[in-house]
Amino acid sequence: MGKYSDYLGFLAWIPAAMPNARMMLYGLFLLEYHSQASTMVSDLIFKFFDMSVLVYNGEKFQRSKVWYLVFAVIFASVFIVSILNSNIVGAVLIFFLLGGYFYYSTINNQVIKVTLDKNQLIIGNKAYPRNSFRWYVVEIYPKTQQIKNIVFLTTKSHMIYTFDDSLDTIRLFLLELDGYLPMLGDYHQTSLEKFSRRIKL
Repeated sequence: MGKYSDYLGFLAWIPAAMPNARMMLYGLFLLEYHSQASTMVSDLIFKFFDMSVLVYNGEKFQRSKVWYLVFAVIFASVFIVSILNSNIVGAVLIFFLLGGYFYYSTINNQVIKVTLDKNQLIIGNKAYPRNSFRWYVVEIYPKTQQIKNIVFLTTKSHMIYTFDDSLDTIRLFLLELDGYLPMLGDYHQTSLEKFSRRIKL
């Protein structure tokens, strides 16, 4: 145990500006003490490393210029038809829906931090107790096979966030998350959700 304390003190001495040095020594520490001090190692991780990753505040779609052009044409067509048919209420409702959509898009485009704490998962400014989520899913881009989204699941709902961080940071975060929540290969989505995601709404 005295040798363990020496490692602990030495890691604490290394400046925070030298994360690579800390990571290397931590790896050596794991090789020697993992089987004997798993609880202590877990505490050490959360003490010395900020287990966090940057994500968008929701799912972020990669939309092309064609998508925006089609969206604008559909919106303008519905609006003109409403005016020609003297459907003022319908025209006003369309503007309200459009405003709500852009507000929702603005919120989703904000970058927030997801932090893995010992007893809770902190997403943005909201803290969720450890038992709030049951599983997680990692979604990838089918063509490039690059990591795209992380999905946190409860028994009845799910929350989707698009990663906005380096691949190394994402991998490190997922490595620790795997010991926090079990990973699933897929999850249930309603037909409406699948359709809206397919057309990138």
